[in-house]
Amino acid sequence: MKSDLQKKAYWKSRRGLHELELILIPFVENCFSELNEIHQLSFMELLDNEDVVLMDWLVYKQDPPQQFIKIVDLIFNIESF
Repeated sequence: MKSDLQKKAYWKSRRGLHELELILIPFVENCFSELNEIHQLSFMELLDNEDVVLMDWLVYKQDPPQQFIKIVDLIFNIESF
């Protein structure tokens, strides 16, 4: 059963840019529940950023701020889950 936080993460992962949805939604569906609470909250905070900023970090692979490095690494390594 999905937690309320996972449901919220899913809805916040629905973005205006399809490219972001292709990254974020599978991560939420397949990996979010496996994360510890710190990483879950970090992911939620990541989702508060604008689409263009997330595109830079997740699609164009520009370095995110220090606070998001770990969660972005986890997103990029989705196959390790």
